Amino acid sequence: MFLTHDTDLALYGAEPQKLLATRPDLLTLRRTVFRVIAGLFVAAGILVIGVAWFGLRSRSPWALGLLTVVGLAVLPYWWIALAPYRAAGIKLPLSVVPPFMWVPGLLAPLASLIGWIDIVRKGTQ
Repeated sequence: MFLTHDTDLALYGAEPQKLLATRPDLLTLRRTVFRVIAGLFVAAGILVIGVAWFGLRSRSPWALGLLTVVGLAVLPYWWIALAPYRAAGIKLPLSVVPPFMWVPGLLAPLASLIGWIDIVRKGTQ
């Protein structure tokens, strides 16, 4: 299941569990893709933590700029990932989209703004 039982059933034409039960090769593909994506998320997360820890502790504007770009750059990819649902005419209210997709979209701009205000305020003191 990617989003919800109903959205996935509407997109794939059958329950994902039934598709995977009848096509073990799909299950292997799914597991492989998830592991690759998980590895990329871990690597990106470690990089973001490193930039935040070392760059922001020294109040380097480049670090906040980079973290702002990284936080906002991921948003178009969630839009792309959900394109098959939209193309199939499936409604996607915020309640069916996992929070890891939309919460950063709300928090990243706010956190960035607060960071820039702090850098500017400390720079003028």
